[in-house]
Amino acid sequence: MDLDHLEVLTNGLSRISEFISYVSGNMFELGVGGSIGTTNFCMLNVDDVAVVNTNLRQGDYAPKHVHDVKLWIIVYRGKVKITTSEGTDVYKTGDYIFLDAGEEHSILALENSWTVTVSVPADPSFPKNQV
Repeated sequence: MDLDHLEVLTNGLSRISEFISYVSGNMFELGVGGSIGTTNFCMLNVDDVAVVNTNLRQGDYAPKHVHDVKLWIIVYRGKVKITTSEGTDVYKTGDYIFLDAGEEHSILALENSWTVTVSVPADPSFPKNQV
């Protein structure tokens, strides 16, 4: 598969901003047809970096989507299954994954979990810090 074909396929995926169903200050919720209803708190969002705290309930699922920025997803507590174009892996407390900008992924919480996501630069779909 060449890069042009991959770009065409990736451009057809949903952007994370399409899943944001509610924003209040630094808090936001993701909602996709009832499949995920996580509570997220944007701890930091400045031009160069954003840090988001996400609480997932067992069974919460974020279907395939992409971000337009680089991401590190750190499992602070719990266990999640993350699927990318490279395959599917289970991540537990202390594990992390790096995703390049535009890399498709989905996430399934295998148990109640807490993740911290760092985006570089800041993901424009995450709420800005309130002053």
